[in-house]
Amino acid sequence: MKNFLLLLFFLCLGIHQTHAQCIIEDSGLNNEGCNDNGTPSNPDDDYIVFTLSPTGTDLDSGYEFESVPGFPVPTLLDGSLAVNIPYGVETGFRTANGSAGAPGGDYNIRILDDSGNCFLDESVNRPGSCSNSTPCTITVDFFGNPGPCNDNGTPNDPSDDFFTQNIHASFFNRPGTGSLQIVPGGDQIGVYSIPVNQIIGNAHLFTAVMLKADGTPSIVQMNFTDDPGCIDSDTGPTVQPCSTPPPPCTITVDFFGNPGPCNDNGTPNDPNDDFFTQNIHASFFNRPSTGSFANCAGWRPDWCIFHPGEPNYRQCTPFHCRDVESRWNAIHRANEFYRRPWVY
Repeated sequence: MKNFLLLLFFLCLGIHQTHAQCIIEDSGLNNEGCNDNGTPSNPDDDYIVFTLSPTGTDLDSGYEFESVPGFPVPTLLDGSLAVNIPYGVETGFRTANGSAGAPGGDYNIRILDDSGNCFLDESVNRPGSCSNSTPCTITVDFFGNPGPCNDNGTPNDPSDDFFTQNIHASFFNRPGTGSLQIVPGGDQIGVYSIPVNQIIGNAHLFTAVMLKADGTPSIVQMNFTDDPGCIDSDTGPTVQPCSTPPPPCTITVDFFGNPGPCNDNGTPNDPNDDFFTQNIHASFFNRPSTGSFANCAGWRPDWCIFHPGEPNYRQCTPFHCRDVESRWNAIHRANEFYRRPWVY
């Protein structure tokens, strides 16, 4: 029994010595830099980025970070916890927002073997902020002369008339991501945008921008989608519409020819239903191309016919059409002999 306990003691001692002898010899620190966190005009959220690929002797399968007073533990680049990071692979890390430009010199970290028996202290260069605290500015101008009004293929509809105009923007300290755009909702027709990584220099020209030709000043705004507060507007030319709306429909109604004789309606002793017939004529200008000229529903269809040979004339024979009912009554109401039998 004594020998067994002695053997177990030396076995445990050997295991302890094996773990105690692990050494992290080099951190493999590389690629130190600053990330502006997508806000190039805000230095308060810039952070440090770096990579590690530690090497050593008798190491466990992976490593993590041990807290260092005054220096929050780094995370993986996506912000997740850095635990059991495998050796032999270069891995990227980041520090907390605002750490890149904070005072205090280098950023201290401690690399801890997963066994907990060895570690290595390392200092990551603090690069300073990589954002420019000077805000982005942009100036928008209408560039050159406007093009002529275009009726958009609808010469009688001024609501879709447009003209084209070049619109120019110059800017300073623009963001490095997103797009430059003409802000939707202005007097432009269509979408105008360009990714900032395709912009050369500090200016851009949107050519042949379509704008409303509605007789009012043209107003547009431009900004950057990743820094929408970097915005400016400009007021451009006033271009009158070039389509001519059609004149309004007009109609003139006349009694046509002589009235027919009185008809006792088959009741020779009852004057209340006596009537006569009369042709009634209408001439009109710019009539609509749809619908009906007169509402003759419920009556004989031959009572409302086109005037022979005249496409711009129509007549109701005999008079049973509502469109001229008021004129009929105005002319004949005082004549007690002529009465209308029809009630609508």
